[in-house]
Amino acid sequence: MNKKVIKSLLLLIVCCCFLSCNSNNITDPSQVVFPEKNISYITHVQPFLTLSCGLGGCHSDESRAGNLRVTEYTYVMIEYPGLVATNLPPEQNLLIQLLEGKVNHFAWNISQRVNQNQIDGIKQWIREGGLNN
Repeated sequence: MNKKVIKSLLLLIVCCCFLSCNSNNITDPSQVVFPEKNISYITHVQPFLTLSCGLGGCHSDESRAGNLRVTEYTYVMIEYPGLVATNLPPEQNLLIQLLEGKVNHFAWNISQRVNQNQIDGIKQWIREGGLNN
């Protein structure tokens, strides 16, 4: 190979590494941080649910453990009645009870996988009407 091709390949590799290191992709539930208000389903709730609960073998489209999937707004709000009910106080929603460990989750203790900011964020999202925003 000539030197121009080698230099071009090296430059391409360096650019790819740089771009992947500076990615804003959230890949771990601990990276989801909720603001105190104006919770966005798309920005906060969905990434949190997908990374915490919508994994393979759990509540993904494929596995649907307990006949529940959390990969889309419609599934969360309609497909599993009582999971999120905006007409009730957040503490009476099944999702909050599961996140806080007040209702038994058969696979493992969810409350060890989420933090208080995330629980409070989901509660605030429910208070704000559980919007698909």
